[in-house]
Amino acid sequence: MKLIAIAGGIGSGKSVLCRILSTMGYLVYDTDSAARRLMNLDELLRARLTDAFGPETYHPDGTLNRSWLAAKVFGRAEELKKLNSIVHPAVATHLMQWAQSVPAPVAFVETALINTGGIRPLVQGVWMVQAPVAVRCSRVMARSGLSECQVLQRIKRQAADDCPGVGDVPIVNDSCRPLLPQIIEALQTL
Repeated sequence: MKLIAIAGGIGSGKSVLCRILSTMGYLVYDTDSAARRLMNLDELLRARLTDAFGPETYHPDGTLNRSWLAAKVFGRAEELKKLNSIVHPAVATHLMQWAQSVPAPVAFVETALINTGGIRPLVQGVWMVQAPVAVRCSRVMARSGLSECQVLQRIKRQAADDCPGVGDVPIVNDSCRPLLPQIIEALQTL
């Protein structure tokens, strides 16, 4: 099976592209959703997170205490690095298990962290979704209620993953250029 990453920073439009691909009948693995699910359900991952960050990592009912964990790691580079070093390998392992189990010649993986998340070595191609920073900011602010400053901080944190690599297929999602013709053209190269 050929696994293609749909990558790009926050607000670039990865999810829109993935919804279109899904509607076209392609299978799509969402790394963010998988990480949330695994952090709640995978016993080994839960134990590692509790060991690393303390019992407050999970609510008494066993669900992840997302707001507590976010406050603990964001803005603290070493803590965020520790969290990522625990969660990213678990997601990568789960992705590979998923890829081996799906009966499709081509599938896609949605990820904001193509490099730092360890996804690039696992895929046979990357479609890099791009949009101007102003467009990305307005999209994220509209859906999340974050301030422009908060969005720009997130964009800055993802900068290492937001640059296309050699051979990546650019997909421009600037609200001006139609997506569907770009998707069809990119599909023809597979």
